[in-house]
Amino acid sequence: MFTEARVARHDSPFAASVGPSGVRYTRDLTDQCIVRQFQEGNIDVFDELVSRYESRIYGLGRRMCRNDDDAKDLLQETLISAFRGLDTFRGAAKFSVWLFQIAKHACMKMQWRSKFAPRYTVSIDTLLTDDNNQ
Repeated sequence: MFTEARVARHDSPFAASVGPSGVRYTRDLTDQCIVRQFQEGNIDVFDELVSRYESRIYGLGRRMCRNDDDAKDLLQETLISAFRGLDTFRGAAKFSVWLFQIAKHACMKMQWRSKFAPRYTVSIDTLLTDDNNQ
């Protein structure tokens, strides 16, 4: 039924469902209400946002990065950035639009980094050994 990851223990008026012992379930809440609870200090509700969007962000990552490992990295980078920036989210756009903009920028940053990443690495010890042998 409900896992601990999807349960918010917060006495906010925004929660729609109340379970046994006063536990409030976030499943039925809008993104806006969950964001508001997060901004009020209930960081546990972030798990609900993750469960709502992780598969869609991962899918976006697979399409943009064309690589499973990069898509997983993109998902992680996006969720970390969202967690860090959610306190300053103003709500001028929908949460989902804001989140996918973070994902898009994270992907562009990953692509930019890989463009300038070295194709291969050489150990300094190998270079020194080669110089001494000549």
